[in-house]
Amino acid sequence: MFKKLYILLFAPFLLLTGCKDSPSPSNFTNAKYYYNDSEKDVILTTKNKHNIDKVLNKLTFKTVSEINNYNRSYYHFSLSFDIVLKEGEKIRYNVDFTAKLIVRFNPLLSSTLSDYYAYIDEDVLNIFYATFKVPSENEKAGINVATFEVKYDYGFHIEEWATPLLNDSLLFFTPHRYQINDIRGGDVFKVYYKGILEIKETYPSVVETSKITIIDVIRIPSRIIKGQLLNVPGSENEYEFIGPDISSNKYPEYVISDDYSFAPISEYYEKMIYASMRRDDLNTKPIIKAFYDAI
Repeated sequence: MFKKLYILLFAPFLLLTGCKDSPSPSNFTNAKYYYNDSEKDVILTTKNKHNIDKVLNKLTFKTVSEINNYNRSYYHFSLSFDIVLKEGEKIRYNVDFTAKLIVRFNPLLSSTLSDYYAYIDEDVLNIFYATFKVPSENEKAGINVATFEVKYDYGFHIEEWATPLLNDSLLFFTPHRYQINDIRGGDVFKVYYKGILEIKETYPSVVETSKITIIDVIRIPSRIIKGQLLNVPGSENEYEFIGPDISSNKYPEYVISDDYSFAPISEYYEKMIYASMRRDDLNTKPIIKAFYDAI
């Protein structure tokens, strides 16, 4: 009788000690998915949070001092989320799908000296795709993709007007339909489509839109740097664009205004202007794709 009572009393204790709750996930806030020029707040489930925690715990973060000329603005971040630490401090994580890179930093610090980075593989990318409901490249399998770079026609197509072109073609889609509110020289557009892409070889060239169905358009924005065109010491007529961490003598002959009018660069010598360049051009002397008098 005593033995049976002992077993009955001890069994609930075993049940209580044997059932442990899984640890709570990190405290995530400000989870966002960026689609072209818009952003979407993402609500993460407990399972999603656990999955991201597992990913972050397996990654090896290194100091960004190992990356030459590191600057956060050089990257095209599609995801962003904060984790609140016990002390109330936040740590931000940004993900660049193209570079397959995740950056960790304190959002309250303008300095990047305390930034850390890690490269991520396809498995990790797929977890982020699924967690944030981002359309992945795999979902676009079987769909054609064409890549275009934004450049300008200065007055030839429309007199006294800087006309944005995709390579040498006129725009053949409505940017706002894909949450694209801005177009700058050096922007790269990935156009996903079905059908046959035919381009009439005129100038500017024209895409035959009746033969394609556009599925999506992704904009990889250019890098914008503020600086001046300054005279090269020892020369009379040679000028170089000087900005933070860069200098360049490869640039267009005109500066564009908000109304798409343009003026010779000689009118802007020694003045503050804005230069746009491809985001993946990380040279200290990048090729400048366009100048603007205001941004």
